[in-house]
This record gives sequence, structure tokens and C-alpha cells, in this order.
Amino acid sequence: MGQSVLPPGIPPEGFIKLTKPAKPELTSEQRAALIRQGNVYFSQGDLEKARRIFFTTGYKDGLSRVGVALLKKGEVLEALRMFYFAEDKDKMNLICSRIAEVIKFWLRSEA
Repeated sequence: MGQSVLPPGIPPEGFIKLTKPAKPELTSEQRAALIRQGNVYFSQGDLEKARRIFFTTGYKDGLSRVGVALLKKGEVLEALRMFYFAEDKDKMNLICSRIAEVIKFWLRSEA
């Protein structure tokens, strides 16, 4: 069997890792305080710190908002990852549809 040939720029290990991180045990007060701090970081534009807090707390709305912000910055695959963890199927489907259109274009251009 021959090896599959990937288009240039596609890493052989794939694009994104989709394992959910373990969440620490937090009281509701601790979780609320962390989410507030994550929202502050998000408002300040520090998406990485906000993302870490939203992952830690399992705050899906925050992860989805980080995904939207990443999408606006052109970081499509990382945005898709955030939507996956936020369980935001509508936004995931939108990105997957766009990716499918790109792949269709690639296939048509090779013919």
C-alpha cells in the first residue's frame, strides 16, 4: 500500500487535539469568581487567559465567545476546537461546511 499524500501545509498528525481536560473540583463560589475573572480577561483581549479559565470552569458560553473572537482573527481551527468544547454545534457545523467547500474546491482544481 502507498502512503497517502496530504496537501502542503497539512500536518501528518492532524489539525487539532480534541481531548477534554480534567476539571478541578471547584465550589460554586470559586467557579463564579473564576468566570468573572475570565470575563475580565476576555474584555481586555487576553483570550489565552480567558480560555484557560473557561476550560478550568467548564464555562461553555465563554469558550464559545473565545471561539468567535478567534474566528474573527482568522484562527479557524482553534475556533473550531473552542466550539467543540463549548458543544456549540451550530458554529461547528458552519465551520465544517466552509472547510468542506474548500476541500471541494481543491478536488475540482486537481481534476
